[in-house]
Amino acid sequence: MKGRTWIQVGLALALLALAIGTLVHLSRTMSWASLHKSFADTSWSSMLIALGATVASFTVLALYERYATQAVVPGRIPPGQSLSVGWMAHALSNTLGFHAFTGGAVRYRAYKARGLNAIDIGSIVTLVGISVGLGSGGLLAITMIIAPEDPWTHRVAGAIIAVALLATIWWLPAASGKKPFRNVTVPRIRRAWLAQQLVLGLIEATAAAIAFYILLPKGAVPSFTGLVPVLVIGVLIGIVSHSPGGLGVFEATVLAALPSVPGEEVLAALVLYRLIYNLLPCTAAVMVFSWQYFLRKRLANQPAPGEA
Repeated sequence: MKGRTWIQVGLALALLALAIGTLVHLSRTMSWASLHKSFADTSWSSMLIALGATVASFTVLALYERYATQAVVPGRIPPGQSLSVGWMAHALSNTLGFHAFTGGAVRYRAYKARGLNAIDIGSIVTLVGISVGLGSGGLLAITMIIAPEDPWTHRVAGAIIAVALLATIWWLPAASGKKPFRNVTVPRIRRAWLAQQLVLGLIEATAAAIAFYILLPKGAVPSFTGLVPVLVIGVLIGIVSHSPGGLGVFEATVLAALPSVPGEEVLAALVLYRLIYNLLPCTAAVMVFSWQYFLRKRLANQPAPGEA
C-alpha cells in the first residue's frame, strides 16, 4: 500500500481503538437498571416525533438523488425510480457504512438498464455528496454562530465555516465540468442549484438532528443548537473511522461530549436513534430491494408469448 493509504488505515484503527476505550471506560460508570429506566422513561410521543423527523430527513435525501440525476442525465431516470433509489442508497449506506461503495452498488444495479455508466453514477454520487456536505456544514455554521451558551471562539469558527460554504457555492460552478478534485469530475452545475441544495440540506440535517435530540430527556442538553456540533463531528469521525455506519465511534463521541448528562440517558437515546434512524430505514430498504429483485427474476423466467 502507498504511504497515504497506510496513514488512512492507521487513522481509522486509532479512532476505532479510541472509541472502544472510551466506551469501555464510560460503561463502568453505568448500571443496567438505570439504562433500563432510561428506556422506559422515553415517551412514545418522542419516538413518534423522531420517526417523523427520520421520514423528513430521508425524503430530502431522496430529493438529492432526483436533482442529481437531472443534473447529470436529464430526462433519462423517471422521478419515481430516482427517489426510491435515493432513499434506499442512503438507508443502506448510513447503516452499513462505506457510502461510495454501498450507495454506488445500489445505483449501478438500478441505473445500468437506463444506459448509465460508472462515470455517470460517480457524478451522481459526487453531487449527492456535495448536497449532504452543504446541509451539514450550513447547519453547523448556523448553530455555532447563534448558540447562546457557546464562547465567542465558536462563533468565529461558525462564521469561518459559513464564509467557506459561500465561497464554495461561488467557486464550484466555475470549476465544475473540469477536474477540481483528484480523480473526481464534478458535472457542470449552477449557483442556483447549489443554493437550492443548501436550503434542502439545512432541512435534512435539522431533521436528522431532531430525531436524536427529541429522544434525550428534557433539559439534558442546554439547547438544540449546542447539540448539533456534537452530532456533526460524531458523524464525521464515524465516516473517517470506516466502521459500519460509524457504529461505536459515533456513540463514543457523543457520550464523551456530553459528560454532564448521565451516561445511561445518552446511551438509551443513542440506541433508540440507531433503531429509528438507521435500522428501520435499512430494514425497509432491504425488503424493497429484495422484492424488486424477486420480481425481476420472476419476469425473466417467464416464457415469452407464443413459447408456452
